[in-house]
Amino acid sequence: MNPNADDDPKAENRAAFRFALYTIWLVCVSSILLAINTWMIYALSQGMAKLLPAIQGITFLLQMLIFIGPMVLLYLEWFAWDVVFSHASSKRSTR
Repeated sequence: MNPNADDDPKAENRAAFRFALYTIWLVCVSSILLAINTWMIYALSQGMAKLLPAIQGITFLLQMLIFIGPMVLLYLEWFAWDVVFSHASSKRSTR
C-alpha cells in the first residue's frame, strides 16, 4: 500500500508553484539589491579616488572593492532581514 496515495495532486502543484514564485521573487530582489549595492560601492570608490589620489594607482584594490563589496552588503542585508523577521515571529509566537 502506498502511503502517499491519498495525497492531493492539486496541493502538490500549488506547493510547487509557490516555491517557484518564491524563488523568482528571491532572485529578483537579490538582483535589485545587488544593482543598488554596486552603485553605492562604485560611488564610494570614486569618492575615495578623488579624496585620496594615491588609491587611483592601485586599480586592483578598487576592482576588488567593486566586485566583493556588493556581495558582502547583500549578505548583510539578508542577514538583517532574517534577524528582524525571526525576532518578530518569535515575539508573535510568545503572545
